Amino acid sequence: MKQAATRRRFLQALGLGGAALMLPSLQFRQRALAADAPTRLLIMTTQHGVPREHWKMDLAGLPAGADGAVPLAGIAKNEFSLVLDPLYEVRNRLTVVEGLAMMSAMLDEPGNNHGVSWAHLLTSSLADYEDPIHTGGGIHPFARTMSLDQYIAGKVSTPGMISSLELGGGGRFGSGPVGFATAPDGAWLPYETSPKRAFDRLFPTGGAPSEPSMPSRRALIAARRTSVLDLAAGEYERVIPKLGAEDSRKLEMHRDQIRSLEQRLGTAPAATASCQPMAPSGGDVMDQFFRLSALAFACNLTRVITINVDQLEPGDFGAPPGDVHQDYAHGENPEAYMHMANYYRVHTQQFAQLIGHLDAVPEAGGTLLDNTMVIWITELATGPHDMADGMTLVAGGGGGMLHPGRYVRFAQNRPSPCSSYGCLNGAKIGPGQSHLFVSAMQAMGMPDTSFGMTSGKALDGSNIDMTGPLAML
Repeated sequence: MKQAATRRRFLQALGLGGAALMLPSLQFRQRALAADAPTRLLIMTTQHGVPREHWKMDLAGLPAGADGAVPLAGIAKNEFSLVLDPLYEVRNRLTVVEGLAMMSAMLDEPGNNHGVSWAHLLTSSLADYEDPIHTGGGIHPFARTMSLDQYIAGKVSTPGMISSLELGGGGRFGSGPVGFATAPDGAWLPYETSPKRAFDRLFPTGGAPSEPSMPSRRALIAARRTSVLDLAAGEYERVIPKLGAEDSRKLEMHRDQIRSLEQRLGTAPAATASCQPMAPSGGDVMDQFFRLSALAFACNLTRVITINVDQLEPGDFGAPPGDVHQDYAHGENPEAYMHMANYYRVHTQQFAQLIGHLDAVPEAGGTLLDNTMVIWITELATGPHDMADGMTLVAGGGGGMLHPGRYVRFAQNRPSPCSSYGCLNGAKIGPGQSHLFVSAMQAMGMPDTSFGMTSGKALDGSNIDMTGPLAML
């Protein structure tokens, strides 16, 4: 009994107790690093849209006028587009998806497409126009239903887990610390903008509920050591001989990850309970969120995370001072397009960092990325507010459900439901992104065949089917 308590205190000191890292050779129940590792979902969202001429790739083997896919493995680096070039080294770990449409938004009432997108991007459901926000730029409705991430989290989370994490360097531009995730009533969920606070939520410093007589971890840290890992060092030396080789390697990996995070986030020493973190600025914040996401998944603390990347500033992508929204995203000239291409090159660099951190964690004969579905969707298809023919990236293996390493093009040959602003003047479009959401639910082990709207009417009167998973993933 004493030995079991020692092991339990050791893992709690590492921040790996409860449903976190569990080691088979210590006879703990294990999911996160076992052969039946759970599938995780991470959704990354970014502001505005991407100039098509700078991200699309015209690759040999893609059929004309029909859906098709080609492998990325044999594609030379100089064939990658300007925007996607930073992803070349990880091309076999992702699928580039061309041509999806925000179908539910195109079927809804017209409005300012920023606001319409905010209400539709993760809900695929009709928005609430009963009391919209009126601005000089038009009507901004509210979401009416819960977002995909929250729906999935409610189905797959188990007692003791954090249902979902909402992280972001800021929020939707001009909207404060909220992104696109919504509660069941459509209310915007706040995003955690501090890596330090996110770390503290993942690894709380209070006492373990199962041992109320034990001093709190914070008290122990303050009294004896300068960090969680220093506190656990003695226990580590006693426990390590009892581990198998594989479990020892995994535990060392998690120890090193937490040590790195403590150093980067300034969590040691934890002298007082009132310590207020000072979050780093710029890309460093996002990289720390990416590292925290990998750690949260690896420790099985949550299975669903959304990360909203804040709007970049001109200096971040080499543009002259100006208003990113008005001067660059809305620009419809070659110079503005090039600036927004460079804007999105920064985001693809960030996406490469994200999947690199997930891929660096060994798990179940592969890596954490193999058991994760990472979706990157943009607020709009293009800066000038188009809602169709946008760029979508999917990375990871989704627990074996996905087949990364391809460029998938959906032909723009489906009838459009609208001809108004943002609808490409009624030109034909590709399938709705709600099919991608069905794929995400099924990758997470859910039987659902639809999310949000299930059908609609095209301009020509034909039916638009919005059910079923996305083909060719």
